Amino acid sequence: MEVNENNSIVDLILGLPLFQGITREQLKLLVERFPFHFLKYSADEPIVHDGEPCRQVKFILTGAVDVITPLPASDIVVSHRLKAPDVLLADRLFGLDICYHGEVSAGGDCSIMQLEKKDFFAMLQSSEVVLLNLLNMLSFRAQQPSIYLRDIDTMGVEQRLATLVSTTTTRQSTDIVVAGSRMALATLLGSSRAQQHEALARLSNKGVISVDGNEIAVNNRQALLNYLKK
Repeated sequence: MEVNENNSIVDLILGLPLFQGITREQLKLLVERFPFHFLKYSADEPIVHDGEPCRQVKFILTGAVDVITPLPASDIVVSHRLKAPDVLLADRLFGLDICYHGEVSAGGDCSIMQLEKKDFFAMLQSSEVVLLNLLNMLSFRAQQPSIYLRDIDTMGVEQRLATLVSTTTTRQSTDIVVAGSRMALATLLGSSRAQQHEALARLSNKGVISVDGNEIAVNNRQALLNYLKK
C-alpha cells in the first residue's frame, strides 16, 4: 500500500486508538515496513469464531462489527457493537488464553486492517508510541476486574450488572444487550428475582436500561458504570 497515494486510508489509520500520537511520516514508515492486510466484509459475514486462536491483531477501519460473548456455565449472552476506528479484542494476543471468546461478525459493510502477530510484535519494538498505547489499553482492561472484585461482597444488583457490562464491553461499545433467563441473571447478580426486578425497574425508570422479556438493553453505559462509584 502506498501511503502517499491514499490519504483517506492514512487518516483512518491515524484515528485508531493504538496509533494515537503517531505522525503521518512515522505511519508511512510503519506501513512500508510491515505487511498490513486490508479486508472487506459484508453484513453478517463472520470475522472471528468462538474458540479461534488469535493470530492477528485486527483493526476496524470503517463500518462496525457485532460482538457476541456467551458467559461460561450460563445461558447469559452479552452482545455489543464496536464502530470504527477501533482495535478488535487485542487482549487475546497475549497470555495463557489466546483464543477468542465469542463470535464477531460484520454489522453492515465494514473494512478490517490486520497484521500477523509476529509482525505486530516487531512493530511494537520499533514504535514506542504504539507500544505505550497498547500497554495503557491492556493495563486498563486488566485492572478493572481486580478493582471491582474488592467490593463484590457489598455490591447491589446495579453494581453487579455494571461490573458485567464493564468487563465484557469497552468504552466504545454501543447497542449493548444482556440476554438470559431471569434465574440465570439472579444467580449472576447475587439477588433474588424480586430484588432483581426492583433494581432493574429503578434503572429502567432512570432511562439507563430498557427491559424486554429476557433482554436488558443498556441505553447509557457510562450512567450504568457510575453506580460502581457509589
